[in-house]
Amino acid sequence: MNELATEYARRESGAIFSPCGRYRYALWRRFPTGAATQADMFPTDRHLRRDAQGSIFAAPARPQVVVGVNPSVADGEDEDPTSFRCVKRARSHGAGGVIIVNPYALVTKDPRGLLLVDPDEPARGFVEDPVGPRCDEFIFDAIQMAREVIVAWGSTIEGFAKVKRNAARPAVKLWRSRVAAVEMAAFNNDQTLLCLGTTQSGAPLHPLYLPDGARLRAWTPRT
Repeated sequence: MNELATEYARRESGAIFSPCGRYRYALWRRFPTGAATQADMFPTDRHLRRDAQGSIFAAPARPQVVVGVNPSVADGEDEDPTSFRCVKRARSHGAGGVIIVNPYALVTKDPRGLLLVDPDEPARGFVEDPVGPRCDEFIFDAIQMAREVIVAWGSTIEGFAKVKRNAARPAVKLWRSRVAAVEMAAFNNDQTLLCLGTTQSGAPLHPLYLPDGARLRAWTPRT
């Protein structure tokens, strides 16, 4: 049983941070209807999955997983506007809970700072590691637990690239590798990536300003 699954089963509300506190790897809210056991979180063929020891895990309390951009101020107890909307939407979809993970685990209220990843220009606010050493581990583990996976990172990177052009190249290169990591985790867990709509360029819409009735649809990145 991985760390995220163990903590999700143990606590209805929580978050996992790095020891230094700079990175939030996962945040979750488990709903009362989803308060079963560890054995409810791993689908295979959309219904059952075997863990490494061969135990069978059933599906009724599986969480909805939302993949955003980066964590803001929400933690194990307090919500921020985005996590509040994610919780509300997961309840309306009948999920057993919600888990929020991010391609960038660095905690910041301003995701534009994540885009300054050029070590040749440290004066511009270069972020040494916006991803975090265990980020991919928790993305994979969350998707492994998921009832469905919603990508919802919006167009922050795209907007920066249009304005900054050449200066954005290191950020865009890193961002593409992060999207690829999410795609690979979904592929390896037989999950289809979903979204709540897309921008004109095909980026999955951020959930904060979408109506509650926004419908899920399959998402495929444009090449």
